[in-house]
Amino acid sequence: MSLVLVTGAAGQVGSRLVRQLLERNYEVRGLILPDDPSRSRLDGLEIEIVESNLLDMAVCEKVIEGADAVIHTANLVGPLPGMSETEFFDNNVRNTFNIVYAASKCIGQQHVKVKKGYFARFWSSGPAKRTAV
Repeated sequence: MSLVLVTGAAGQVGSRLVRQLLERNYEVRGLILPDDPSRSRLDGLEIEIVESNLLDMAVCEKVIEGADAVIHTANLVGPLPGMSETEFFDNNVRNTFNIVYAASKCIGQQHVKVKKGYFARFWSSGPAKRTAV
């Protein structure tokens, strides 16, 4: 069974993706923010939950360990209270940069695939299976 890391696992996209992966018999490690208000979307699901923040590069490297694939859905959809537009933009750009950079170090650059849109996928063991998720 393959282990897939889903960042933003408690979000709208991430939580639906987690369910689809489980239906297809993948093991799932879900990364969520500490005290994520949407955590209940993952209640009752057989997944490993990691509470942390992708702004910490060491976290990115550690959470990728052992994963066969990474699907990055984590992002803020709007500024948090007291957060400027610049901080909001910087948060989303840096968390994506950090997970891509960590994957290139942990998995190897030849296996990093970045897709347009919400997802960046990283496959550690050859080409990705081309199944709809």
